Amino acid sequence: MVETTEAEISPKYAAGLFDGEGYVGLSKDGAYLRLRLEVSGCYKAALEKLAQRWGGSVYKDKRSDPAWRTEWKWNLNGRGDIARFLSEVQPYLLEKRAQVGLVLAMLGGNVSRELADAELRRMKRVNWN
Repeated sequence: MVETTEAEISPKYAAGLFDGEGYVGLSKDGAYLRLRLEVSGCYKAALEKLAQRWGGSVYKDKRSDPAWRTEWKWNLNGRGDIARFLSEVQPYLLEKRAQVGLVLAMLGGNVSRELADAELRRMKRVNWN
């Protein structure tokens, strides 16, 4: 566990972690689309700081190759907690700013889950050319 004497994580730092190593989207849970938010990384202490400030949990990811470094994930659940985190980091995002805007619009009732899901999938397609 991270010592309490360390500085609290800032929304700017959290935005950088989330922009580079994070995910927000909808996943099928039976017939229901469930909102998911997570950040992955090898430095557990940073993810624990996210959990201390915004809630959620940190867990060890299952890796298929024992030669790989241990990967940790911070998972945030609940519409209110997700909305609070996204609202605080949105001003500092680069890559995921549009995705977060769409998710916040969905959480505000301005966009349906189905439309948000389709648009998020379109936004995440990467053209490597």
